[in-house]
Amino acid sequence: MPKKKVKNPKGKHYVTNQEMIAELKRFKKTGILSERLHLIFYEMAENIGTKGRFSGYTWIEDMVSDAYLKCLTVAQKFDTNRTNPFGYFTTVIIHYFWDALAGEKKQKNIKDRLRDDQISQLYHRYGITFKVGQRHGTS
Repeated sequence: MPKKKVKNPKGKHYVTNQEMIAELKRFKKTGILSERLHLIFYEMAENIGTKGRFSGYTWIEDMVSDAYLKCLTVAQKFDTNRTNPFGYFTTVIIHYFWDALAGEKKQKNIKDRLRDDQISQLYHRYGITFKVGQRHGTS
């Protein structure tokens, strides 16, 4: 059964660009990330992680945590004269998710290739042959 989206009772977003700019300016001035800015970045990463193109992965919690940390590091370089910090950090998170998925796919391919090599070595060692296109271990 699909999850129902929980709407904000006030009908507003969880953060506005103006609030985010104010928090980022405060961070630039003091050098200390406020609890609110931490919460904004984490909520953004968590919400983007629930979108269809990223849901269903077993490592999504790791991706959310790492994207949150990426936002914290990128916040130091953010230009507070920009008018849309929400869009900027959304893009940072999405690009991090894509990079993480590409890395996971690369690791999966390496693991699959090693497994296939080991199976081929076992077949060669014991003289088992199979036809091209036939799955390992089937006749």
